[in-house]
Amino acid sequence: MNDIPSPTKTARARELLAGPRRTLPPTLRMLLISVDGRRSLAALHEVAHSLGLGHDALQRLHAEGLISAAPAPLPAGAARPAPADDLQRLMRAKMFALDLVGRMLAGRDA
Repeated sequence: MNDIPSPTKTARARELLAGPRRTLPPTLRMLLISVDGRRSLAALHEVAHSLGLGHDALQRLHAEGLISAAPAPLPAGAARPAPADDLQRLMRAKMFALDLVGRMLAGRDA
């Protein structure tokens, strides 16, 4: 497992994350969510440690076929989003969250 520089989620992991939350313990699920192909193995070990998991947590995910070393291929016709697209998505998510909070707290001001 130490030879994996930047693990990525497998297709099986994406299916598992899309399904019911009871399939994995919550801490392992959080660790799997943080596997994105950008974080190094050392950084993921720090995440596992901060979640209270042992050093074998990443090995367990690898043994179950949920993470791999190869980057996941892009679907046909898909292109990586430009940094400007990332910024626009971040701003949309922020505005959505603010709108949601406003709706949830409506009528509760003193």
